[in-house]
Amino acid sequence: MDCYAAIQTPQGSLLYFNSSWQLTDTQAPFAQKALLSAAPLSGVLTDISVPAAAPIWTYTLYLVTVRALMDLWDTEYWTSNLAEIQFEVVQ
Repeated sequence: MDCYAAIQTPQGSLLYFNSSWQLTDTQAPFAQKALLSAAPLSGVLTDISVPAAAPIWTYTLYLVTVRALMDLWDTEYWTSNLAEIQFEVVQ
């Protein structure tokens, strides 16, 4: 399966986490051809720092898994529910 994580920006666009956990505007999985049997059942996926220059906003983080090498936007190939969580950046 391919694993995707993205954050919706204040402008409404999505920024994707690549395999190095860097944000990019290019649709990219953070894990490609991953085996579900190798995934932990629980725990921390990654530790992400919010840049100090990030605008004050309520952001949404999305996570989904898709059959390997298939179209992210074709829900027929999703192998998980779309997970989403909102978080606020405040000063």
